[in-house]
Amino acid sequence: VSPHLDYFKTHDIEVLYLVDPLDGFMVQGLREFEGKPLKNVDDADLQLPEAQSPAEEAATSVEQEAFGTLIERFKQVLGDRVTDVRASKLLRDSPCRLVSPESGPEQDLQRVRRLIEQDFELPPKILELNRSHPLIQNLAHLIKTQSGSDLIEPAIEQLFANLQLLEGVYPNPAEMVPRIQKLLEAATGNKNA
Repeated sequence: VSPHLDYFKTHDIEVLYLVDPLDGFMVQGLREFEGKPLKNVDDADLQLPEAQSPAEEAATSVEQEAFGTLIERFKQVLGDRVTDVRASKLLRDSPCRLVSPESGPEQDLQRVRRLIEQDFELPPKILELNRSHPLIQNLAHLIKTQSGSDLIEPAIEQLFANLQLLEGVYPNPAEMVPRIQKLLEAATGNKNA
């Protein structure tokens, strides 16, 4: 299930699935339906009502200083593969998501170009992190307590790879196998990881 749908599932909001890359072009002229505007769920500027109060969110999320350090580590590891790393206001069940810096026709054109142009590379996106997700909390704690751990970089890379897989743009799935094995060895208690 796409992390873009977290908020919508939680609030029982209907979503129109456009699964074919050409679907975006088909609805270009249709900006609203029955008086309701159509918006893309991976739009970086998507405005939705707050799901939690700031007090509830603070009680379950990574503290600001640790989160700032975590964001910097993500930026360091991912470099120019992302345009920014920031806190998500919409994620509930997923640890992170990629959002498009541009919305509208250009975003739809990128999906089509990815299909027809062999060398086309999607431009970098914005990575949003769910401060309340246990995986993000554990990673922030690991960075705070063991900043030199050999598991931090593979965990960040795998989170990013997971998102690329979900979007159907991961270039070489076979290259992630050694990283997954390293993470599994660490999770199962192998001291050599």
